Amino acid sequence: MIKKLLFILTSALVVTGMFSFVGCSSKAGAKDGDTVKVDYTLTLEDGTVYDTSSGKEPIEFIIGENKVIPGFEDAVRGMEVGETKTVTIPPEEGYGMPSANLVQVVEKSQLPADYTPVVGQYISGQSSDG
Repeated sequence: MIKKLLFILTSALVVTGMFSFVGCSSKAGAKDGDTVKVDYTLTLEDGTVYDTSSGKEPIEFIIGENKVIPGFEDAVRGMEVGETKTVTIPPEEGYGMPSANLVQVVEKSQLPADYTPVVGQYISGQSSDG
């Protein structure tokens, strides 16, 4: 059985979306072991859209398997169908504090030919393991 709820996160990371529980009782709330599907939009404090599932498949994860940022998983845990929630996710529960060690220099030749980078622009990437 699939049930839906609305979930809103705001502040350092803002996620707005529609959640579905797969195989979960509507009275129990989301708990470890439950599979959750999430349509979301993630924005930064200034309103910049950082990531979204809009136009794509919703993200699906099992609560407790640490496949999403800890603050997001903690916020979903315990929610019930139809519940709306506002949560602050600090950097240490999100993607972590900024670190110069994580900045990578990429040669322009490694970017798509039709891509024009802008100074200060954030570019996200993905490793081979996700």
